Amino acid sequence: MPQTTVSYSSPIGLEGQIASATYNVIRGTLQELLNGMNTKLPFGRAVVTGDNPRKLILPSATGQQFRGITVINDSWGIDEVSYLAGENIGFPVGSPVDVLTWGDINVWVETAVNIGDMATFRHTPEADPQDVLGRFSNTPSGNHDPVPNGRFVTGTTGAGIAVLNLGGF
Repeated sequence: MPQTTVSYSSPIGLEGQIASATYNVIRGTLQELLNGMNTKLPFGRAVVTGDNPRKLILPSATGQQFRGITVINDSWGIDEVSYLAGENIGFPVGSPVDVLTWGDINVWVETAVNIGDMATFRHTPEADPQDVLGRFSNTPSGNHDPVPNGRFVTGTTGAGIAVLNLGGF
């Protein structure tokens, strides 16, 4: 049977996976740990400026400078099986970090979102565990800050993977 359609985006994505073959800007930098966090910076999370402008951390308070979203990278021996099993994966301490600053990326949303909704990122957990830091929603609240120029390109009916666009449609 001949191919009848072509898609420029993946049908399903992993947290932190680039979502389309359109124009994307990915930058690299070094990370630092946030006190009390695990030893790795997870994929698909909002990151903010740490105590050094060249280092990134997960958000921990309102008003921190949003720098982008961490991009999944298999350079650290990570595979899909480990990722789907929920193993502690991410960028090791002191390693270069890939951060999307423009384009489409798959992220985990905490609530249902609609196409075109503004995006927000969590900086304060409502309760433990703290692994929710840097994840996304469409509702600004005391625990979320807006993602500059961030909008959802796909919708969900509840918590799950959605495509977030940075920089405008």
